[in-house]
Amino acid sequence: MQGDCIHLETADNVAAEAEVKQRYGVEVVRDATGLHFEVENGAAFVPGLVRELSVAVRTVSVRPPTPEDVFLKMTGREIRDDEASGHDKLKSRLQRMGRVGR
Repeated sequence: MQGDCIHLETADNVAAEAEVKQRYGVEVVRDATGLHFEVENGAAFVPGLVRELSVAVRTVSVRPPTPEDVFLKMTGREIRDDEASGHDKLKSRLQRMGRVGR
């Protein structure tokens, strides 16, 4: 996993997902909180994204990948997937998205 993790919320996440995939050629994950994808040098990428995207951007954040992100990308599961409760899994996911304190 290289680059930065981008979290994007727009006025139309379905349209934004298709546009980001087509325009930038990145793998995008859409969930209830918005879109998640990786790019090299997120700080340099975001201004152009906001300027060029055809749908209104509500929020965008950039962060480096966590060890959990890397493990999930490599294995397809969370580090504590087998033993974690539903609450622990949600907390871990929110932490990765920068929504809760560690």
